Amino acid sequence: MVIRLRCLVMQLAHALRTTAPAFSLAPRATGLASRAGYCVAIGLHMGMAFAQEPAAPASQPGMPVQAVRVEGNTLLPEHTLRELTAGLAGNRHTLAELEALAARVQEAYRNAGYGGVVAYLPEQDISTGNIVIRVVEGKLAAVRVAGNRYFDTANVRAGLPSLREGTTPRVGHVDRDIQLSNDNPAKNVKVTLTAGAQPGDIDADVAVTDTDPLQYLVGYGNTGNRSTGRHRVSVGIQHANLFGRDHVGTLQFQTSPEDPGRVKIFSAGYRIPLYARAASLDAFVAHSSVSNGTTITPAGPLSFTGRGTVVGLRANRNLDRIGEYDHHVTLGIDWRDYEDDCSIGDFGPAGCGSAAVDVSTVPVSVSYTGQKQGPRLAFGVSAGLSVNTGGSSRATFDAARPGAPRTYAIARAAGFVDRAWTARFSVNGRLDMQYSPHALISGERFGIGGANSVRGYAEREMAGDTGFLVRFEAAPAPIDVANGVRVRPYLFVDHGRIVNHRDLPCRGAGETSCKLTGAGIGVRLGLGRKATASLDIGRALERGITTSPGDVRGHVSLNLVF
Repeated sequence: MVIRLRCLVMQLAHALRTTAPAFSLAPRATGLASRAGYCVAIGLHMGMAFAQEPAAPASQPGMPVQAVRVEGNTLLPEHTLRELTAGLAGNRHTLAELEALAARVQEAYRNAGYGGVVAYLPEQDISTGNIVIRVVEGKLAAVRVAGNRYFDTANVRAGLPSLREGTTPRVGHVDRDIQLSNDNPAKNVKVTLTAGAQPGDIDADVAVTDTDPLQYLVGYGNTGNRSTGRHRVSVGIQHANLFGRDHVGTLQFQTSPEDPGRVKIFSAGYRIPLYARAASLDAFVAHSSVSNGTTITPAGPLSFTGRGTVVGLRANRNLDRIGEYDHHVTLGIDWRDYEDDCSIGDFGPAGCGSAAVDVSTVPVSVSYTGQKQGPRLAFGVSAGLSVNTGGSSRATFDAARPGAPRTYAIARAAGFVDRAWTARFSVNGRLDMQYSPHALISGERFGIGGANSVRGYAEREMAGDTGFLVRFEAAPAPIDVANGVRVRPYLFVDHGRIVNHRDLPCRGAGETSCKLTGAGIGVRLGLGRKATASLDIGRALERGITTSPGDVRGHVSLNLVF
């Protein structure tokens, strides 16, 4: 669950009382994710010379203004304040106009991310025409951490570097800290800001919900095939607070109980959060002895589209939140070595043609990801570009697929939308797509078919240079069963289409454009963070490579955390 900070800056009335204002600071739930909101105002003991005077009518001449000075600013550039007060000197202005100016000064702080700042007209002698707007920059006086059992207070504070005593909290920076802290799979924080004991003081309360950072993972799925066995089992271990610095390390092994000697998928991943830079680094390495497989890394699921080894690095940077919209950019570089040990009779590897060619790639990628969570609507988008910069020779690429260039580009995009039409019914859709103007080697092509693609078909039953996948589900509200178990049935329809360049067939001879469509029913079960399971029963509506129209296939998944 991702927790964010939302600034609800309190707009002050033009007559500030001498007692501190009341605060409303209850976090609110927003559907698929929770948001921690805050509303901050600073208790100020002050008087105003104009407090007992009625506002001047529009027709009444205002007071002469010779100069306007803003006192107390240490956060905004002086030129910003000069721009706000420019053009006022030498003219007459009413009290309402001067109060509006103070409000604009306060709004400038808010736009810069400083919610705990108040600008006002203090008590003053206006006969000289020199007007003073005073700024009180609320300072963080205390930070209190509560609820943490497995992560010590120093660790929690290290993940929130923008909450420093003696400084004015900047909303966007605190928000990014929370986002990055909550990327940790074993820790979740919420921040609430309240008025401190003294005027101008702000206190921060950090509520922590955490679990044991050491977890053991067990998984099962039936994503295999006839030659290597239908079933897949995996075991793994993850520690989410290595060295007490929120480093996340993951190891996983996956095999087939029917043929463990042939099916071996190893992976290791490591994530380092860089809180001071609102960034993180991911590194991973994985090896697969089979063409199709998925393994877990701290950067997310890693899918294999060919046997071999993958080594990757990712640099992630969280961006300032836009309203309720969270987003980040990622730079990556991989080294991928696709292997094949094909052999046909007396011909050996020569009889396999391009299927027997080992090829390596070094793609560099940049991507953007954003999402918004709401009580009735949630959506997300991602887009990325990958360009191969090295690896095997041009001759090797051409041998792996005639006409495949060594330097190629792939654009990828994805999106999802989840809409709750009523409290008892919702629909969701997902889109994945890939485009390349080039003929691609097998490992880079877009695959369709399988449990996470077009259900009702074998895993990656077809693949093409360019393609898209759409999935729709309609579901009632989850059903709460005894002992914390939640069950959610649903109906689904999936459709995928691929296109190949250079007349490479995707199904029968001469077919360079192919599609798959499946529909069916499914159910998901959950037991908190400890167990999740799903069962999809899909019916194929199009002819595939190994699947005929009308064939029914079940997709099963089970994941346990100890």
